[in-house]
Amino acid sequence: MNRVTKSVRAAAVVLTCAATLLLAARQINSRPTTVIPDAPSVTPSVADSELFQRAKVWNAELTFAPAQWTALEPSRHEPTGRPIRATVDWAQGREGERNGWASANGIEYQYVHANLAFDGAVLRDVAVRYKGNASFIEQRSGSPKYSFKIDLNKYVKGQKIAGVTTLNLHADAADPSWMNEALAYWLYQDAGVAAPRTSYVRLWLTVTGQFTRRYAGLYSLVENVDDNFLETHFHSSTGSLLKPVTMQPFSDLGDDWASYNQTYDPKKELSGAAKARIIKFCKFVSHANATEFATRIGEYVDLDQFARYLAVVVWINNWDSILWNGQNYYVFMPAETGRLLFIPWDQDFSFDNYLSQQGRGRAATGDIYRPWPRPVSFLDRMMSVPAFRARYLTHMRELNGMLLRSPRFATQAAELARAIRPAVLDEPLRAERGMTGARRPIDIFDQLVAGQAGAIPYGTARAASVAGQLDQAR
Repeated sequence: MNRVTKSVRAAAVVLTCAATLLLAARQINSRPTTVIPDAPSVTPSVADSELFQRAKVWNAELTFAPAQWTALEPSRHEPTGRPIRATVDWAQGREGERNGWASANGIEYQYVHANLAFDGAVLRDVAVRYKGNASFIEQRSGSPKYSFKIDLNKYVKGQKIAGVTTLNLHADAADPSWMNEALAYWLYQDAGVAAPRTSYVRLWLTVTGQFTRRYAGLYSLVENVDDNFLETHFHSSTGSLLKPVTMQPFSDLGDDWASYNQTYDPKKELSGAAKARIIKFCKFVSHANATEFATRIGEYVDLDQFARYLAVVVWINNWDSILWNGQNYYVFMPAETGRLLFIPWDQDFSFDNYLSQQGRGRAATGDIYRPWPRPVSFLDRMMSVPAFRARYLTHMRELNGMLLRSPRFATQAAELARAIRPAVLDEPLRAERGMTGARRPIDIFDQLVAGQAGAIPYGTARAASVAGQLDQAR
């Protein structure tokens, strides 16, 4: 064998080995973990009605292989470059990517493999990723506490807990009471609006060979809006589920669905008829004259349901919603009726907990007749329809009457506090929005539960303001 032939063969061996190593490295992130050898999944014995008990605190642990823990770190891409609120689509990600301020800033999450211990049972090979937008970005410094989305069904089909396939663990990084979402969704539900159910989770993290049962903290467990949600709350999942992200919802974007897809971010495959109806509705909102709009809007929107939804979101004055930022809600269009139903999402900025919404302390006196600070054509047109406006004010009056007559938030906060205060005691020091330095979470928590700030005094002031505005109807 001559020298050239030997060199070629040696090079071939090196290249083959390199290719094998590269392929193995690429496959690490797609290979199920083997953290608990020979241990089959054991579904927790949690009944469908038990998982979301508002004052329940579950115990859970996520276990990662080292490579999976490393792969959990978000990837980066070029930001969209849209300044905050400078364009109607400022919070949209790139085409085909998830929407939200994090994605717009070039942050993308990916699922990795892990094992989940929940209520003493183990579900193997669940899919886990980080979640959140501004809350994630703000946690990148200091001692971060990130939110998680856990898909039980992505890698192992059929895995569920209490009939649900996805768990949302919200870190409540912007809510030192750990209660805003629970209280807000509770209010929506009592007002007749389908809204996510909640409970709590104390979460531990393990990375094999690196650390064991590191306490991550207390999380809000929030029901995912998906087919399971639709079946539970509407008794049918047949239809279209959208999650709009735009400060001008239902605007005419042309005749091609490709122009609408990122804006409305469908959560399930849309039929051609569903796409056509959504486009038709957007053109209707944009171009119908006042008489036609008032006469036919009920063909496209469930007016009573939207009136109830709008009354609550205005009462709690959450501007990180359809009212201003143009996000944090879902729209379900049932196949049977084709009329839109609105579902709230991400309520941690409710009850005057959003620093830039008018200056803290002013949200309680916010206008109930035109609560959006800049023109929103869809909302302006809806409020110009006498029949809809009457429904909205009727539901606002009923809602406010209920809240005037009882110490609702104080009672509910006390109930939740009895359950979660022991877990809050274990939370590490954290810096709060708008404050300098770190404080003990339990100190802030106790102040909020005592009504020195937060939802309790907001509720009293808001009920008085809304009553006054209703008495001066315009």
